Amino acid sequence: MSVPPASGPRELYCLLVPLVGRKLILPRDMIVEVMGTGVVRPPVPGSPAWHLGWRSWQDRVLPVLSLEGYYGESVPPPTPRSRLVCALALGGGDRAYYMFVTRGYPYLLRVTDTVLRPDAEAKDTPGLWAQIRFGNDRPVIPDFVRLERDLAALPPPP
Repeated sequence: MSVPPASGPRELYCLLVPLVGRKLILPRDMIVEVMGTGVVRPPVPGSPAWHLGWRSWQDRVLPVLSLEGYYGESVPPPTPRSRLVCALALGGGDRAYYMFVTRGYPYLLRVTDTVLRPDAEAKDTPGLWAQIRFGNDRPVIPDFVRLERDLAALPPPP
């Protein structure tokens, strides 16, 4: 017995996450928690500039990163609107969770395959998998394989 294909557009619930100068679009299930920045312990000397330090969360110590810095831009200073997003690593591994700084609260979107389009004008940026068009926005999708590999290579917290 075969199952007929679903009719109509496929949909996915995502979060649009504000950064400085761009937005990320991420699957909703990847975001575990959004919180204030709290106390971030400094990184180990010699860590990459995008690694901002370590933050305690639910009996774990997680790396905190600046995605702007990871994408080769300058690391922006924190603002009163800055938040930390605790994300679930898609590949699992030793660093099943990590945190990154945002410029405000992410917001929920229902995305269908009829409204998402690859952005033909997108620049090739290391660390980004794709840029898409979504209405007037051009959010980016991180290269999670590379990001999680780089996170796994970080020295352990002090």
